[in-house]
Amino acid sequence: MLSRSKAYGNFNTYMFNQVTPFFEYIGWEGKSDNHLDSLSHSLAVNLACGYGNDDCVNNATQEFAAWMANPETNPINPTLKSTVYCTAISQGSQEEWNFAYDQYLNTLEASEASTLLSSLGCSKEVWVLSSFLDLSLDPTKVRAQDAVDAVTYVARNPVGYSLAWDFFRANWDHYRDTYGSSVFQFTDLVDSVTNHFNTEFELQMLEEFMADHPDQGTASRAFVQAVDSTKANIRWITSYLEEVNDWLNEAVNP
Repeated sequence: MLSRSKAYGNFNTYMFNQVTPFFEYIGWEGKSDNHLDSLSHSLAVNLACGYGNDDCVNNATQEFAAWMANPETNPINPTLKSTVYCTAISQGSQEEWNFAYDQYLNTLEASEASTLLSSLGCSKEVWVLSSFLDLSLDPTKVRAQDAVDAVTYVARNPVGYSLAWDFFRANWDHYRDTYGSSVFQFTDLVDSVTNHFNTEFELQMLEEFMADHPDQGTASRAFVQAVDSTKANIRWITSYLEEVNDWLNEAVNP
């Protein structure tokens, strides 16, 4: 909601300040192997890397680099894989992305494939994300059962959500023909490419697309819900953004 607003800079700073002591207490290696500490460890690392803590980011990229140097032995803590993979790819170059993609193609473990696929949507390079979306249309490049998830992961990325929406529109016929009879996949696809909408322009764009494409199949309800969600987001921005921005400004600049 805030990622494209004037409040986001202060929000990111505020969250960084809240997360850093938590991460410093838990540490990169964690406190112990008991279940509660393991959950806290995973959460602390995820938040710290997500909000740009240098120590967390450096550890993540170093562990990923170690894996790249010896692909047969993955040294990464299984509970941290999602964060480490995503962080390394977001901070890295095409080399890291290509390595993760190759691992995705070659792994026989469904959970590992899912984690790797998710990380491929973490790149900060628009052209890399665009290439990933193109690959998702080819079942020899991205598994057919993963194609919708690939678009979803790009859409979750602040760098990629507009790209995912444009790609969805450009390939509407393909998605309608392929997923039109699948309620869950088609609904998930529509939701993923529209759930960041929070402006009048995006609402107009969405409504125009719906008018131009009345053949929405099983996604018709998802489009109606997308309109409702966009309107609710607009109301929230109109009603609360200034108040939230002022609060954050005071919180990070006392």
